[in-house]
Formats: sequence, C-alpha cells, structure tokens
Amino acid sequence: MQEGIRRKSPEELTKQVEDISRDVQHEVRQPFISDDLLQLPESELKKRFPRRYEIYRKLLISQKGDVELPGAEKMRMVKWLETLNSLDLYIAVHKSDPSQRSLREYNFTVFEDLRKFLEEGGSEGYIKLPTGAGKTVIFSEFLEATGLRSLVVTPTQLLVRQTERRLQEFAPDADVGKIYSYAKQYGHNVTITTYDSMMAKLRDGSINPHDYDCLILDEAHRALSERRLNTIERFKDTMLKLGFTATPFFSKEKSVANILNTNIHSISIPEAVQEGLLSPFSVALARTDIDISSVRILESGEYDPEELEKAINVRGRNISAVQLYEKMFRNKKVVAYCNGIHHAQDVARIFNEHGITAALVSGKQTRSVQEDILERFSSGEIKIVCNADILIEGFDEPSASVCFNLRPTFSPVVAEQRGGRVLRLDPSDPNKYATIVEFLDRNSDPRRSPITFVEVAGSAAVEKGRSKESDRNKPRINQERENVPEPQIEIAGLH
Repeated sequence: MQEGIRRKSPEELTKQVEDISRDVQHEVRQPFISDDLLQLPESELKKRFPRRYEIYRKLLISQKGDVELPGAEKMRMVKWLETLNSLDLYIAVHKSDPSQRSLREYNFTVFEDLRKFLEEGGSEGYIKLPTGAGKTVIFSEFLEATGLRSLVVTPTQLLVRQTERRLQEFAPDADVGKIYSYAKQYGHNVTITTYDSMMAKLRDGSINPHDYDCLILDEAHRALSERRLNTIERFKDTMLKLGFTATPFFSKEKSVANILNTNIHSISIPEAVQEGLLSPFSVALARTDIDISSVRILESGEYDPEELEKAINVRGRNISAVQLYEKMFRNKKVVAYCNGIHHAQDVARIFNEHGITAALVSGKQTRSVQEDILERFSSGEIKIVCNADILIEGFDEPSASVCFNLRPTFSPVVAEQRGGRVLRLDPSDPNKYATIVEFLDRNSDPRRSPITFVEVAGSAAVEKGRSKESDRNKPRINQERENVPEPQIEIAGLH
C-alpha cells in the first residue's frame, strides 16, 4: 500500500470497487475471477492489471472529491473498461464453448495476447502474422467483440473490398462503411479506407481523427513513408492504434516498431506451417542463362525497372516459364510476378499461345475487369494470373498453389509477400502443397544476388508438424545471409 493509506479489508475493498463500478456503470474488477483477488498486495494488482489499477485509482480519488476528473478523461476511462470487459466476455464465452469460435485454436491465443497487451496498459502495438495466417479474421473478431468506433486502413482498393467481405463474414452485425474513390459511406461504426484516401480525406476534413477510438493499420509496413507517418501522427489522441503485418521490417531504417512500439505477437512462416495455419511448401530455384550483371541498381535498392525489363523480358525466358509449368505444374493455379505491365502481358500471351489460359491483372484496369479476371482464376477457367506486384498484398485465393517469381528483388518485404500468396490453406484441398519458384539469372557479382523466399522464410521446405530443415529465425535486414540448399532447375538456351 502507498504511504499514509490504511490497508483495507477485502470487504471494504469489495464495497469500494462496487461503488465505483456503479458510478461508471462498468465493472472495474476483471469479470469471471474469484473474490480473493482483492486480497492480493497492491503491488501485485498494479503489476497484473496496470490499466484497471490506474483507472480504479483515478476514479477512487475523484469519488472522494479530492480531484475533479474532466468529463472527457472520465469517458475515456469508461471506454477502456468497456473494451476490457467486452474482451473478457468474448474470451470466457469462446473458451467455454469452442463451437462458437471463428478463430482457429492458434489464432485464439493471438487474440488472448491482444487482450493481455491492453490489460497491461498498452495502446500502440502490432501483430506479425505471415500472409494467410488469419490477421483479418483476428481484427474482425476484435472489432465485433469491442464495438469500438474504428478506422481500418489498407493499401489498396482491392483490399478495402476484401476487408469488407471478411467483416461481413466474421462480424455480420458490424456497421461497416467504405471511403475511397468508389464509395463515400460516412458515419459508420467501422470505416474501411486506403492510406491514400485517408490522407486526402484528412486534408479536406471529411475524416476527423477524433471520431475514432481505434485505428487499425492493415499491412502496417505500408504506413512507413514520410507522408503517411505524418498523417498517422494526427491520430495521436486516438485511444488505440493497432498494426497487422507479415513484414514489420521494411528496411534497415524503417520498421513498424518505429510507429507502434510494442510487438504484441509474432510467429514465423515455418511455425505457422507447423501449427497448421499455412500450407506446407517448398522453394525451387530455376536458374536461367540470362545475364543481369550490368543492370543498374537504384538508390532505392532495387533494379532499374527499364534496364531489368530489357534484360529479362525476352521470349526465351518467358517460354521457359511455360515449359516449366507444362513439365511440373500442369493444371495448377499459378500467380506469376513480373517486372511490369508489359512483361506481364508478354508472359500471359505466351502461356495462351501454348494453350494454357492466362490473364494480366494490372492497376490500370477497371475494378470490374480485375474482379472478373480474379473470379475466373478462382473458378479455374484461368490457370495463370500475371501481374506486376498488384497482387502482392491482400490477394486471397486459397486454391492458388504455385508462385512464379519472374522478377528478381532485393526487398525482403516483396519476397515474403509474393511467396505468401500461395500459402493459404484451401478448404477444398486439405492436401494442398505450395511451391514457390524463384527464377534466378546469371550474376557475376554475388553481392548483388537477389533475395529469395528461402531467406525470408528461413527454410527451403516445411511440412506440417515438422521442418525439413533446422529451424532458423527470420534474418534481419543487415544479417549475413545463409547458404540454404534449394532444389535446382537448370533452364538453358533461352535466347
């Protein structure tokens, strides 16, 4: 107890807590726990329940008339109690009856870590889950459980629409609106927007940070540009800020931890496979005889796109992708990542010339055209979908099982996001096995070797329940790169 404060009996404490709870019309003590909690030393209560303890102390002092609490501060404390109590209720119900649970068993532990983070006084943090491991389901359940007035920010319009569908599926009672180029649905409890639309609507006053209790940054690594960071700073008084990402380390200088200081939960790709959250996979290297040694590398750390286009968008190399598909992946659905729209068009054309249905998806297409292509890909009418990174984040097609990386990259974010597109579990195929094919060209300088999915995943092949190789932690950006053996596919005579 603090100096000068008389230690109270459990009965006195119980009455005191009940009086405060009645005053604010919300339970101050954590629900579903035994009364003997109030017999714990004050230091233990403060350690286990720092947010509730802080609120309790302030309300107690205010109730005694020592300090008048501003109305806004009191409302904020009540909102925190309401949020914590709602999460406690959600967890208690879903623990007692798992049949009511939308979350997978592992993701339920992520949800519990999120509750624990808030209980311990956190207000800004991020969750790292590999692509396809269920982050959208987690924040959908969180929003439904808490009812917080929330702004959900995503990188693309495609993700806005996908997030809305997920919320409708997992939080059917949520009041959801969208704000972006094709929708101006203001005044809803949950609003979904893009990073660009958020910046524009903050400038013209259509979006007011004070209207939201919770800011959710989906694909949070995309919030790290200077302009977006400045925009997010305007939400400094927002009660809760949460980020969800597969790739928190964008570069040596930029990390999601720079804006959201606590890692609430993290799991690696091999761990997610072994937990049954992602499909088993292997990585293969398709070595070509194209020489990219002379392609210039820009200050951004990536290849000059025009020079790379001239080097790799050649008919022989593109045909090699078709030949590889016919030999190893016939009838599988492939997501092919190309250097640009022209390269993607050429790759799709060559697949079609060989009788394999393929199509280009690009940001220059209308929404209806994009959706039509992706629906035909989902149905199996189209086998190969070619793109220049538009499908790198948020693309959700569980039946896609093969990734062709036809463009080399130095970005660990790009490398992980591309491979992750084909790791989603497929409910219609419990035996799904994914393959990521890295097309690697000749390079006389090993220091300029592109990053492959092996390096970001830490393993060349992982099966459910066990790794085919020793487990490794994901390499940091500056960490010395390891030699990890991958299956080799030699492709010769491309010109």
